[in-house]
Amino acid sequence: MTVTVAPEVRAAQRRIVSTINASGRLNADGLALWREVNCGEWKATAADISRDLDLLQVPHTIVTAFRFPLGTSYSKAMREGEEVRILRALRVQQPRSTRRPPSAPVICYQGPLTM
Repeated sequence: MTVTVAPEVRAAQRRIVSTINASGRLNADGLALWREVNCGEWKATAADISRDLDLLQVPHTIVTAFRFPLGTSYSKAMREGEEVRILRALRVQQPRSTRRPPSAPVICYQGPLTM
């Protein structure tokens, strides 16, 4: 069974995939896409990325973030930008009833058996 995807959704998928490939950074919290302030002339802004993620129904947040100056600009201040964050899903703990009971034996292998 094939599913037809709307052209706007397919275009948003292509833009997001290329943006993640070009500037996505995976950290302990999830995926981060940093954009410098007023970068709209050269690349997608945080608002553009947010619109595409909204269309794809991906939960995300936009926060203000700072980066160190470029290597060629030693005396300049930190660069201000916005970061689009897609948080990782929280791990669901296993229900207590399926865990090993405390009285169950624990088998530890410590090396070859000799007899």
